[in-house]
Amino acid sequence: MYIILERTKKNIGDFLIFERFKRLLAHFRPDIKQEFIDGHLPLDQQKELNFINSAKAIVMYGGPGYRKNLYPGIYPLIKDLDLIKPPIYIGGMGANVFPADDYGIERYKFDVTSLKLLQRVSQTTPFLGSRDFITQKVLLNQGIKNVRMTGCPAWYHIESLGKEFIPPREIKNIVFTTPAGIKFFPQAKEVLDSLIKQFPQSRIIVSFHKGFEKSEFLSPEEVEVNKELARFSMEKKCEVVDTSIDLEKIDFYNDMDLHVGYRVHGHIWFMSKRKASVLIAEDSRGKGVLSALNTPGVLGFHEPSSSLELFKIIKLIPDNITNKLIKKNMVREKGVDREVMELLQQEMESGFSRFTGLGKRIDNYFEKGMKPFLTNLP
Repeated sequence: MYIILERTKKNIGDFLIFERFKRLLAHFRPDIKQEFIDGHLPLDQQKELNFINSAKAIVMYGGPGYRKNLYPGIYPLIKDLDLIKPPIYIGGMGANVFPADDYGIERYKFDVTSLKLLQRVSQTTPFLGSRDFITQKVLLNQGIKNVRMTGCPAWYHIESLGKEFIPPREIKNIVFTTPAGIKFFPQAKEVLDSLIKQFPQSRIIVSFHKGFEKSEFLSPEEVEVNKELARFSMEKKCEVVDTSIDLEKIDFYNDMDLHVGYRVHGHIWFMSKRKASVLIAEDSRGKGVLSALNTPGVLGFHEPSSSLELFKIIKLIPDNITNKLIKKNMVREKGVDREVMELLQQEMESGFSRFTGLGKRIDNYFEKGMKPFLTNLP
């Protein structure tokens, strides 16, 4: 029996990761009996310690789990780690680095308890799986040397493995996914407006991966900006869909010719099915997947510390002040919509040539990273 720590709430991306990981395990390791436990809560609040220790392994998979407060902030596990006897495996998790560049990677430090957990995993398992190369570099910088780029479990749609990207013949149906960060909504409105103008005859569906109605998972400010974008979309004759919680809600993606937008797992869904997508990255999570899969996209944010002079300056400023200075001017206010439309025009003219080889890249990451992670489970 293997304990799989599940972390789904409302964001459909989390449900996609969970479903894909379950299917990968069932397909490639049918010998494993999966026992799902809520990763948001301490294990010993849900199961007896004897039950936990009867497992062959505890598995943490996917999502932005490599946070500075990984344990016990993200995964509370149990107060005394020494009480857990089974090995803990980590596969396909990511870090959200800010700023999303070498300076951000350099100063990304796990807290003491999180580093202790990572060191234990490093010493007791063949390797830790990272979602992208940015995350891999973060772990290497922290002294965790046995790291392998497995990619996110959501990259791997079993039926699409071994298949290659097929460019769309025409763009009749487009899905636009909305941002996660509220600061990106004015930018998103400009992108959507330009998309409507560039494809006036196309059906455009605006997909809200966390919904837009009031809930415990959206702050009042998030509800306000999401509803405003929903109103704007409907005024522009776009369809609006709440795609949170239930994976069946995104089944219509199969009928879409193109994805444009901000949701990393909207982009990943299309990439995993070898379909066309242009991601607008909000942070290192988006930048990481664009780099790893080597597909075209647009950065929706500035990379301020790429300037050597600014780098020298901010090294002298405390981190909390640096963060405020960078975040204040992080979102690109102009030009993103133009870049996205130019990119789309180039791809349509070239037959989406920059997506050539996408299937082979995903297959290679699977064979070299995710599959060994699955097969190395005890």
